[in-house]
Amino acid sequence: MERYQMLGIVGEGSFGVVAKCLNKTTGRTVAVKKLLDSKRYPVTVVREISLLHAFENDHVMPMIEAFRHCGYIYIVFPYMRRNLYMYLEMNNGVLTMDEAKICVYQVLKGLNYLHGRHVVHRDLKPENILLSANDVIKICDFGLSRLKWQTDRPLDMSTNVGTLWYQAPEMLMENSNYDAMIDIWSVGIIFTELVNTLPLVTQNSNAR
Repeated sequence: MERYQMLGIVGEGSFGVVAKCLNKTTGRTVAVKKLLDSKRYPVTVVREISLLHAFENDHVMPMIEAFRHCGYIYIVFPYMRRNLYMYLEMNNGVLTMDEAKICVYQVLKGLNYLHGRHVVHRDLKPENILLSANDVIKICDFGLSRLKWQTDRPLDMSTNVGTLWYQAPEMLMENSNYDAMIDIWSVGIIFTELVNTLPLVTQNSNAR
């Protein structure tokens, strides 16, 4: 981490922290995800890093590098100033239909790329959709993503993942034989939120 100077914390959770940092060699501002290198994170961390290595698309967050240092795992990304929720707040909590369509179109382009490479995101929500300085959408956070190699039948996967009010009906009904279409449902919920302020299913709803 010697080449990075921390400028501030921009995100924090059970996974660790995300910091805004300056690369002292290049002068580039980046986001650095810091995770404790322990048995708590092996599957999600290894999965995210292995997926990120393979991504190259305008609407999917690229990874600059990943490394271990002093008992922590660090994943370095380009720095994005805001996520989709912040973008909503800048627009008084709601977008016009045309603005929402532009956002969702970019998300769908990113998903088309991911699904074409057999990746199911499984946790699409406004916090995991970032915007660049010129408002280009970037899908991020692939810790819960899974590869779906058999395109002719669904995977048997856990339903206890993602965020409840963005989950597809098959996940809410605890049907583990779902496929990439769960991501499309999440995009529909996000679109509803962009134009109506609130998601179709809220945190206080008895969704199940």
